[in-house]
Amino acid sequence: MPTRASTSARGAYKNRFAGNTSADNYRENLYLLLANGNVFVRNTLGPGGVNSLYLKDSSGNLFEGNTFRGNTARIVGDARDNQFINNTFSGAGLHFQPYKGTARSPSNNRVSGGAITDTRECVRFTSTRGNVVEDTDLSGCRTAVRSESPSGPSDNTLIGALSAALVLDEGSTLTRGRRVSVHVKDAAGAPVAGAKIQGRDASGTSTWEAETDAAGNTPPQVFLTEARVGTRTVPRTPFTLIVTKPGYAEETQAVSTIEGASLTVSLRPG
Repeated sequence: MPTRASTSARGAYKNRFAGNTSADNYRENLYLLLANGNVFVRNTLGPGGVNSLYLKDSSGNLFEGNTFRGNTARIVGDARDNQFINNTFSGAGLHFQPYKGTARSPSNNRVSGGAITDTRECVRFTSTRGNVVEDTDLSGCRTAVRSESPSGPSDNTLIGALSAALVLDEGSTLTRGRRVSVHVKDAAGAPVAGAKIQGRDASGTSTWEAETDAAGNTPPQVFLTEARVGTRTVPRTPFTLIVTKPGYAEETQAVSTIEGASLTVSLRPG
């Protein structure tokens, strides 16, 4: 049954919270401390209070299809490996930050899909590293990402289209990427199914492998295109695509720029 009450979980482990409402509390509408492996689905957190969510020193939690309203959702301290999938943040930005006066900071958290709207800053990173925001609509904010480094470097990743500003200080790095599929065809222009493709970054390191379907297309893959360091943009190209299939000559293609959502590679008989 839905409730309208403050929710606090210290040391909670592998619980499931679904379809609840927590609003108008004095401070947090959901407070998690040392809470690991829990699942939160279709809950509404806020408005009211100081924070819609305060997730501190907690790991491996899943937040999916929730609505955060009115106030910031904070990821604090040693919060690791948490996933936010297809959530709605309305008037509620996401802030990743160390716990005050310590070196404990969030890492390896992932935000996928959903939208953040009606707030000044969609996402804020404060001296945090290794967090990823991918395919999340950040167009409803004045600033898509703000990153700062008062107590240590910030180094995080943003994947997807960008339609609002980035604001980074000189101790911050934001790696930018996009999803691109690869289409493989033969010399006559017909799609080639079952072709194996390996993507390598500019250092030659393999970053993904995929196989084409009946239409000759791979699922979209992440290409990390640049790093924003303070106000400077550092390209991370060229990429290398290595395409193989029995009966065809191996094709190696360097990619310096990506202009669309698909890249095409032609194979010749081997």
